[in-house]
Formats: sequence, C-alpha cells, structure tokens
Amino acid sequence: MKKQLLRATVTLCGLGLLSLGFTSCIKDYTCRCEVVYSGKPGLPAPITKEYNVRDNSKGASSKCKAASQTKTEMGIVTTETCDLY
Repeated sequence: MKKQLLRATVTLCGLGLLSLGFTSCIKDYTCRCEVVYSGKPGLPAPITKEYNVRDNSKGASSKCKAASQTKTEMGIVTTETCDLY
C-alpha cells in the first residue's frame, strides 16, 4: 500500500514538474519593426512600431521576422524590417 502511494506521489510530482518546464519556455517578447519610406521626395521620416509576441524564443523570432516586408505602391517603396527584442 505504501509503495503504491509513494509511486503515485512521485508520478504526480514528476508530471507537475514536466508541465511547469514546458510552460516556462513561453514568454512575452517584443517585436520591433522599423518602417522606412523611399522613392519620392517629402515622405515621412522612418517610424518604429512595436508589438508583443507570446511564444517560445524560436517561435517568437520566426513570427517577428515573418512580419518584415517590402511593398511598392505608386512609386513609394515601404520597407518594414522587424527584429525581436
């Protein structure tokens, strides 16, 4: 009886620690994007946008970098470069 109780307690503790380990990898990260306009005179100065990404480090980094893009519309080139901070 005592062995079964001990085994159950150790199993529950192990599962608790394992689940705690998986959830501790997920954090809030800040993705910072610099937006630069070019192609015509009189365009606005570069701006910086920030938003939060909740994921593990690798996932947050890939989501942030995926937000980087370059668009051209009516001769105006908008370049958005994003990095994780």
